[in-house]
Amino acid sequence: GSDIRNKKAAAHGSLRKLIQTGFQAFLLTHGHSAFILGIQLLIFLILTIIMLNERLESETQRMTLIGSGATNQCHVQNGTFQPVALHLHQMGVTNPHGNGFAICAGLEQVINYIQGLHFTDDDIQYLRGKKIFSEGFLEYLRDFKFTGDIWAVPEGTPVFPSEPLLTVRAPAIQAQLIETMLLLLINHQSLIATKANRIVRAAQGRAISEFGSRRAQGASGAVLGARAAYIGGCAGTACVIADELYGVPATGTMAHSWVQMFDSELEAFESYCRTYPDTSTLLVDTYNIEEA
Repeated sequence: GSDIRNKKAAAHGSLRKLIQTGFQAFLLTHGHSAFILGIQLLIFLILTIIMLNERLESETQRMTLIGSGATNQCHVQNGTFQPVALHLHQMGVTNPHGNGFAICAGLEQVINYIQGLHFTDDDIQYLRGKKIFSEGFLEYLRDFKFTGDIWAVPEGTPVFPSEPLLTVRAPAIQAQLIETMLLLLINHQSLIATKANRIVRAAQGRAISEFGSRRAQGASGAVLGARAAYIGGCAGTACVIADELYGVPATGTMAHSWVQMFDSELEAFESYCRTYPDTSTLLVDTYNIEEA
């Protein structure tokens, strides 16, 4: 409602001032030769704004509208409230590409979703405006509360073909209402955790860091993807906000664009090492790996 909009406007205003002040101070301190590093800082702060926006939006629990509304109204009108079992499991007799198992992830987000699941007055008004739902169904949604039971394997558990990751036993309308969101949360993070685990095992003890934010499907996908990769065995992530929110160790390297700002790679390496004398990781693949 209006309180959330005011909170968002105030937060965005504060972050805009922070970006402007911080960016100017950065250039004054380090000089314009560090312009690219300043751009990277700016990108991180923009990502923070996006994540803050998503946090505030979640206070209205708009995700309750993900699901099959028409079918759920049929349950209300026909009184089909008997309990059913919904199983989320590895499909088929084998995993993709012949893998022996998958890694389960996403359970924490499932729990948070179920605990906060409800319909706001704005949700009810929106659905009423579609002119396809009865008042009886809308009243049911207004008082909605999940009453079923959920069983799941712990996050990070290897799951084999046809083995359930998560089971819901609830009245049919409740199970159908949450089905899409549960599939979204479990499938996305389990996919990334499984892929990360394959890479970690192939590395045979060498640390693997996650750098997937640039190609993630949205800001929340970047953060939850970093979380899932950590569950799968990665040692850290370049997504700093995943460290703040979930404790995934933040790590990183110098930027290729930093190397391109200097006349030689050696000059770029020396300048970077003066700033980070104890924690420098130098990239040798900007131009030619062997020559670097």
